Amino acid sequence: MGPVDRALGMEVGFIQAFMDSAERLPAYAADITYGTNNEFGFDYLRDNMKTSLEQMVQGPLQYAIIDEVDSILVDEARTPLIISGPAFDDVSRYKKADQVARQLLNLQSGYDRLKAQVDTAERKIANAQGEIADAKRDRDSARVEKAQKAIEKAQEELDAAKAKLEQTVQYYEVEFDHKQVRLTNEGEKAAQDIAGIGSFYTGANMEWSHLIQQSLRAHVVFEREKDYVALDNKIIIVDEFTGRLMHGRQWSDGLHQAVEAKEGVTVKEETQTLATITLQNFFKLYDQIAGMTGTAATEADEFMKIYKLDVVVIPTNMPCVRDDQEDVIYKTKREKFGAIVEEINRISAEGRPVLVGTISIEKSEDLSRELTKRYGVEHEVLNAKQHAREALIVAKAGQQHQARDGSTRGNVTIATNMAGRGTDIKLGPGVAEIGGLHILGTERHEARRIDNQLRGRSGRQGDAGSSQFFLCFDDDLMRVFAP
Repeated sequence: MGPVDRALGMEVGFIQAFMDSAERLPAYAADITYGTNNEFGFDYLRDNMKTSLEQMVQGPLQYAIIDEVDSILVDEARTPLIISGPAFDDVSRYKKADQVARQLLNLQSGYDRLKAQVDTAERKIANAQGEIADAKRDRDSARVEKAQKAIEKAQEELDAAKAKLEQTVQYYEVEFDHKQVRLTNEGEKAAQDIAGIGSFYTGANMEWSHLIQQSLRAHVVFEREKDYVALDNKIIIVDEFTGRLMHGRQWSDGLHQAVEAKEGVTVKEETQTLATITLQNFFKLYDQIAGMTGTAATEADEFMKIYKLDVVVIPTNMPCVRDDQEDVIYKTKREKFGAIVEEINRISAEGRPVLVGTISIEKSEDLSRELTKRYGVEHEVLNAKQHAREALIVAKAGQQHQARDGSTRGNVTIATNMAGRGTDIKLGPGVAEIGGLHILGTERHEARRIDNQLRGRSGRQGDAGSSQFFLCFDDDLMRVFAP
């Protein structure tokens, strides 16, 4: 954009992470300054920590144009930008808290097994009730009788499991939707006994309840290869919206140290916050803001309520002819993954490339192994571990290749959210004529815009394409939010 802006008589500058203050000053003095939201936000924080106006680099915050505006102002709105300093922390306490948490996990295991039995029995009853409804519609009395017996048996299992559950101690409660874990009264008593330091509510012991709850969160609701990866003796957070590694970021309130202790990597000192601002509050400092994205329409109410911004839908350059098929829902994860592998093999055999979207690194690798084991289909895996090869993998995602048996097959790419927002997949010769790129989603995301971004990789610029999501009742979204 620089040559265009200069041709219109405007000065253009840009901000990059390696620049010092002397280089940033002329960039901010230009008519238009390009940069990432983080760099702008951190410069604002650093300016507010300086002791004189002459040292500050940013000028008046007048107008901001934000690319992928829904990602910045909605998904990451509450993400804090933090400048921190050393807190002279005692890192040994995180390892001690981790040991206490592991023993609490063992104590809770009996309660968790019974709770799982209750959930299984309730699911059996619900399935059998659905079977009865179908059987009655088909006037199949034998199926009705069989399903009724299944309900009676499941009800007995449910009553027995609930009776045992009432007599079993629960040491902590889990809120999966909020990623929180809280100790019960019995859990606090047990934790105090295990720690052997007396009451958690006297003197220097006041922090122990918080440390142990953070350790339990690390074990129970934060998953390796989904929420983070362990790499080079460090814990690196995985962005839930983009699937990318967030180098340099860490969780606050001792959670990051709790995950480090869980994974056995070097536990770093916790830091203290010197300056902080959320992206939402930073961009609201501008006199005016605007932006563009392909998935803002679903959040129009939020943009108006929080930012006083209208959402205007601009028609695409070419009509979208992508075939967005209805979701397919299975009872169990095993059935779903079996159907996904079958579908990938079938569509690839037709010569159409397939982009498979998964919600975590672990699930992308599990699906890769299953696809290789069952059909030996050649494919690529794109997740945070292969970020160095991203450009190469994306370049091949819409192409075809010659299989070992001499047939022409569509390329298969199994990816996390990395292949969603902002990825432009070019179709190979003849691919559009046979149906284009097929998008296969293996789960629904909490934010439907993420699903729409994945779908939007197909059917671009008027090309043919299709998309479909495969779901099951074991999916995280179903399990956490189902009534």
